[in-house]
Amino acid sequence: MRVLRTGDITPAGASNAYAMGMLTIMRLPEPRGPLSEALFCDLATRTTLSATTIERADHVTAGGACALTDEDLQISLAVCYEL
Repeated sequence: MRVLRTGDITPAGASNAYAMGMLTIMRLPEPRGPLSEALFCDLATRTTLSATTIERADHVTAGGACALTDEDLQISLAVCYEL
């Protein structure tokens, strides 16, 4: 059994996209609402988060909707986790 050095939690070659079965490009899913639509636009154009995206995120969090069932919020979070 090989013991990894302290802080080294990745197998050798993990940064090689083909070694771990990672895709070289992320395909965005269809947006589910105004937040994911704005976020995906920012990601597709490789810009920083726009004022529109931040405003829509604030609106979702202030709206009182259930975060567990809000498809727009969930798809946005899922895409961010994949970055």
